[in-house]
Amino acid sequence: MSTSEPENNAYEPPVTSEPASGTQGGGELAGAGIRIGVGIIDSILVGVGGFFFGLLAGGALLGLLLGGAATSGGATGDEAVGAMALGGFFGSILGAIVGPLFMQLIFMLIEGVFGISPAGKMLGIKIAQSDGSPGSFSNYFIRALVKFSPVWLTILGMMMESGALTTIAGLLYLVLGIGLLMALGESKQTLYDKLTGTAVILTK
Repeated sequence: MSTSEPENNAYEPPVTSEPASGTQGGGELAGAGIRIGVGIIDSILVGVGGFFFGLLAGGALLGLLLGGAATSGGATGDEAVGAMALGGFFGSILGAIVGPLFMQLIFMLIEGVFGISPAGKMLGIKIAQSDGSPGSFSNYFIRALVKFSPVWLTILGMMMESGALTTIAGLLYLVLGIGLLMALGESKQTLYDKLTGTAVILTK
């Protein structure tokens, strides 16, 4: 009498449906190393791009304003040109200082709408929900508002001449900066990731 073969080999390891280490839900979490790399590249883009954008835009804008004001006030052609040159000089200096702040606002909008920064696109990471599943516009936008809160609060404080807002922005820079160290933990989430229920996953 023949006997049927057992369905499972006793020596085969059990098959489990648990995700592999370092993964959650639909995507593998990005480690601290690649996130640091993305942060450095984005910072360079913000710093250099904002500097030159502010340099050119600030110089052109203030130069035209002062030149126009001088012409309206009855200044001669040479005086108007001198006023324009002076405005361009000081406008360039002011723009070079303020430009990177406004460039960060542009990066905030990019991350808030698309869930990815320029450097993140290059190196292959993207914002997702905390379980690794695809994020939504609300995930992206709320996270961007929290992540860049020191930036827009600083700009708002400067526009409103509010020392309280700039002080709050400075404290947030400190708190969120220290919170970046949380990405070294097992969850690989920064403080603003945890506050907004998001994570960063690999796309490559």
